[in-house]
Amino acid sequence: MKILKRFRLYLVGVLIGSLMVAVLFRDKVHLFTAWLPENRVIQEITDKKIQPSPLASCQLKCLNLPFEVLRSHLSTQTSVEFSQSQTKGNPRTYLLIQDLKSQKIQLSVVVSDSSAVLSKIDWTGKNGCNCP
Repeated sequence: MKILKRFRLYLVGVLIGSLMVAVLFRDKVHLFTAWLPENRVIQEITDKKIQPSPLASCQLKCLNLPFEVLRSHLSTQTSVEFSQSQTKGNPRTYLLIQDLKSQKIQLSVVVSDSSAVLSKIDWTGKNGCNCP
C-alpha cells in the first residue's frame, strides 16, 4: 500500500472519529474547557455562592435587575478581564464582564478563601443612580 493511500485512509478515520465525538459530546462542551483559567474563576465564584454587598444591592435596584438573574447568567454570559483583575494575594478581586439586556455590565467580585462578594457594578447608560 502506498504512503499516500495510507495517509488518506488515516485522515478519513480521523474525520469520522471527530464527527462522532462532536455528535456524542455536543451537550458536554463545558467538560473540555473546564480547565481554562476563566472557567475556573467563574466556577470558584459560583461554588462559593456569591452574595451582593449593600452597594451592589442598591445598584441592582437601579438596574431593575434581580440578583438571581445575574447569578443564573454568571456561568453562560460572563467573561473575566484578567488584565484589570487583582489575582495575587487574598482576597482576590476579579472584574467580570456580563452581557445582559443588550448592555455590558462590569461586575467587581471579591473572592476570599471562604466567600465571594459582588462589591460593585458598572454599566453603560447609568440612569442617575444615587447609591453611596
